[in-house]
Amino acid sequence: MPNRTMWVVVADGARARIFEGDPKVGGLTLVMPELLGRGREKGADLLADRPGRSVDSSHVGDRHAMEPPTDPKEVEKQRFARELAQTLETANNEGRFARLMLVAPPKMLGELREVLPEKVKEKIVKEVDKDLTWVSVHELPGHLRD
Repeated sequence: MPNRTMWVVVADGARARIFEGDPKVGGLTLVMPELLGRGREKGADLLADRPGRSVDSSHVGDRHAMEPPTDPKEVEKQRFARELAQTLETANNEGRFARLMLVAPPKMLGELREVLPEKVKEKIVKEVDKDLTWVSVHELPGHLRD
């Protein structure tokens, strides 16, 4: 009998829960521990140390803090998307699911689309562009049946 297992991934830029089951039919079961990223931390906490200093060439002795070239929170969210994609690729290679539903805010869905391998993308049967990471496991199927 072919594998018909569906995984439902509920994620945002810093948290992901992966469930097994079909929300149209019944409940969902958590299949692995919750994945947590650092995307909710303050930007300053994500930096290794204080910004560097530079001397302004037009005013002798004036020093200014240098801004990081990218927002550390965005970098962390992209890193988390890659980590989640790697988790899904490993599970796919192990044959743990046949169908995949992605539930995430639009920006996170876009980041996942960029980093998911083609073999995992082929398993996607539905995408829901909502942030449902705050919804309990018991209420989640009701939000996904629509």
